[in-house]
Amino acid sequence: MKKVLAFISICYLISGIIGVIIWNIPKSQSTVNPIQLLFTLLLMITPALVAFKIEKRKFLVTSEKFQLNFKNINWKQTYKYLLITNLLLPVLVMFYGYLFGNVLEIEPFGKLITSYRQLSPEILQKIPSILKIDYLLFLLVPLMFIASLMSSISINGFIALGEEIGWRGFLEKNLNFSFFKKNIIIGIIWGVWHTPIIISGHNYPNHPYWGILMMVILCIAMSFYFSFALKRTQSLFVIGALHGGINAIEQTLAFIQIDYNDLFGPIGLLMFFSVLTVFLIDYTLSKKTNEPLHFIS
Repeated sequence: MKKVLAFISICYLISGIIGVIIWNIPKSQSTVNPIQLLFTLLLMITPALVAFKIEKRKFLVTSEKFQLNFKNINWKQTYKYLLITNLLLPVLVMFYGYLFGNVLEIEPFGKLITSYRQLSPEILQKIPSILKIDYLLFLLVPLMFIASLMSSISINGFIALGEEIGWRGFLEKNLNFSFFKKNIIIGIIWGVWHTPIIISGHNYPNHPYWGILMMVILCIAMSFYFSFALKRTQSLFVIGALHGGINAIEQTLAFIQIDYNDLFGPIGLLMFFSVLTVFLIDYTLSKKTNEPLHFIS
């Protein structure tokens, strides 16, 4: 338990320092501030650095403990989860966005764009003519799947692995609780860790304080999904790819869900409902295979 407390304390300290740095970076007119992006990427790899430092073992021994290898990987399950994360998950986010926003007209959820005519003039000027079709979603879904998949198994997945070595690697292996309790705890730790950068305007710029609670809720749902996927795939590299895929998907979906409250949008409740749906379906179906995977051990 001492190792866990040390890990949390150091990760939170570094997160606080980087949050202060980001807060003091002069605001730019550009949507992407390169200095802020650099420090955000640096923050994402710190859980891995802290985890390896605290373990104080040889790199290969620690990597084996964290399931950071391809030796025992279940490729069938890996392909399944890459498909679920990069295709089914964004489809669910769009489904919930259309249901709550377009059909039920619940204002905070905004509206799902179904035609290029609904895009803002600024965005219309930037997109190629091939995307300017009335049934925009039919073209966007396969393009989104390809883009997020390529991103998840390359740069996005590699960067997200820095976080996953800490959450699903170190904490998963050093917390001795049931599956249910463990993922509630990890989700809370992971979500609260985002506090400094959320307050600095990341993820929920219009609700920096309520955004902390939203991030905790979202991280709890993703913790269950990632932890269960790790049990099935047997490789932390896969979980890094899934995490990277979700990061890519969130950014893409933010352009086609408009006029939404950021707590309810693609990085808020829409993603929470979608991840929870995917996990519950996956868990329910897995029980039919008679695998020894239960909420309470």
